[in-house]
Amino acid sequence: MGSIIAARCPCGIATKMALGGGINSYQTYCAFPALCSACGAFGAVNLLGDAVKCPSCSRDALKTYDDPSLAGRAGEKVVFGWALPGGGRSLQLTDGTYVCPTCRQPTLVFSDAGFWD
Repeated sequence: MGSIIAARCPCGIATKMALGGGINSYQTYCAFPALCSACGAFGAVNLLGDAVKCPSCSRDALKTYDDPSLAGRAGEKVVFGWALPGGGRSLQLTDGTYVCPTCRQPTLVFSDAGFWD
């Protein structure tokens, strides 16, 4: 079962995204937030897709939000966690702060907003 995560920043950005995968897709689909360093697009991308590229500009300049360069203040609570198939990579978002795609400050906060399947 996947999670619905809200992303908010004091600059005004407020969005929700469906992360992880569903009961029928978790082996081939895992959505996770990413920021394109080429065009600035922000959203969930499928990390299990054949080619993980920016959905806006099609470049492979994505940084996912588990990248330390996008982290601000460390959080205490995990709001989303997902282990990718094969046991190699474990994704995690906390209630800490992250670099906002709009204002570029470490003030973006993720929070739990529900589940999807």
